Amino acid sequence: MKKLLLILIVGLLGLSVSAQEVFQPYHTNAVPYHGYLYPVIPGTEEWIALGSYEARLESVQLPMDTLKDISTTRLLETCIYNPFMIDVWALDDLFYSMEHLRGRLNCLEEFYNREDALTELVSLYSSRQVEFVFEIQDQYDRGRYHSDYAYMELMMAYMNTIMDFSSNEIKDVVSVLLDKTDRWELYYEEYGAAYKGGVLLLMGRLLNKEGAFGDYQGTTLYYFLENGCCMDIDSCERDMDYIMQVARRYTDIEENVSGQSIVVFPNPTDGFIRFVGNEVESIKAYNIHGQFIKGTKDNTLDLSDQDSGTYLIKVITPSGVVTKQIIKN
Repeated sequence: MKKLLLILIVGLLGLSVSAQEVFQPYHTNAVPYHGYLYPVIPGTEEWIALGSYEARLESVQLPMDTLKDISTTRLLETCIYNPFMIDVWALDDLFYSMEHLRGRLNCLEEFYNREDALTELVSLYSSRQVEFVFEIQDQYDRGRYHSDYAYMELMMAYMNTIMDFSSNEIKDVVSVLLDKTDRWELYYEEYGAAYKGGVLLLMGRLLNKEGAFGDYQGTTLYYFLENGCCMDIDSCERDMDYIMQVARRYTDIEENVSGQSIVVFPNPTDGFIRFVGNEVESIKAYNIHGQFIKGTKDNTLDLSDQDSGTYLIKVITPSGVVTKQIIKN
């Protein structure tokens, strides 16, 4: 996390070399930006001329008419790319930092008051493809892209502290978090345990709110969930593994989308998988790296020609998408 923070700070300072005509969070247009175009761009002479922290903070507040009319999707991107969002890492207590920022950035205050805030947050988070970051050559943009995830995860965690999530909402969030953790091996060496710990802290707090750790007999897990840090490395590794196990069990139970159950068997499988559920429109299989393998419109899927390992199966229904994890022997 410290490495990521350093990359972002260096990138922000580098903006002073040449001013841009409009605000753009990326150097190479790696990801399209649809948020509010801040009139004063960080790093430019105009930004520097503002002088004080308070003056710069005021320059990135959204006008009242914009706050009223902007869509929640655009508002979310506006918050994520607000130049002062980086301040959330200034304190060890990230929830206090987020609460503090919410009181200072009107985009955050407005976002958390929107009824569809969680839906849009989960949608944007799940739409981002982890593998794409390795096609980005610019170091700042790679750090910025990973920072997108960190901000959204923290926003989900904070949101869970200020409002009650329904069981279905918790399952949705845990499912998209699992989808990202299944790709850790692609960037774990570069971004390390801080990223893994942050995701599992969020996932663990959500699951704990559902009473999913009722059979846990130790104490270190609850210390991690309450304090956001580990008692020691060994216990933290065990706790994180346990959270992952519980999360997989929690999301692998017959998932219900608007009253519709989807059952997948056998799992593990030697090749053929059968799907039982009403109105299954299509089925798509992905490898653990998120690459599309094959699809079908039938209620059976043949993975006998694939290597042994873990696969993600997306079942598309009229009511939504159910994601299952399948182990191929």
